[in-house]
Amino acid sequence: MEDADLAAAQDLFGAKIDLDAAQPKSAKEFEDFGSALVQKYLIPHSKSAHYKTLVKAVAKFALKPLDVQQTKDIETAVAGIRAEKLKEKAAADAAKKGEPLHVHVDVYPSSTAALLVLWRTHLLCMQPQR
Repeated sequence: MEDADLAAAQDLFGAKIDLDAAQPKSAKEFEDFGSALVQKYLIPHSKSAHYKTLVKAVAKFALKPLDVQQTKDIETAVAGIRAEKLKEKAAADAAKKGEPLHVHVDVYPSSTAALLVLWRTHLLCMQPQR
C-alpha cells in the first residue's frame, strides 16, 4: 500500500499514526494503532487466496500472551462481527428477492445456546400458574 493510501485510510479512521514511533496508551489509541497496522500490512493482501490463513496466523500469535478470559472476550467480539455479517447478508438476499426480512442469528456456541434454552424453560416452569 502506498503512503497516500495509508494516509487516506488513517483519515477515514480518524488516526494519524507513525507506526514505527507509536506508543499507544489508551484503548482508543490501541484501536487506532490496530486499524493502522491492518490498513498498512494486512488489507493489501486481502485479495489473496491465502488471506484467511494470514488472519488466522496473526490472531494465533497475537492471542498467545493473553489469558483464557481475555481470549474469550475476543472470541465473543468475533462472534458479534460474524452475526452482523450474517444479518447484512440476509438483508441483502431478502432485498434481492423482495421478501420481508426475518432473521434469527445464533451468536452463541451451540452448548451455550442449549443452556440458555434450558434456563428459559426452567424459568417458564417456575412461573406461578394463573
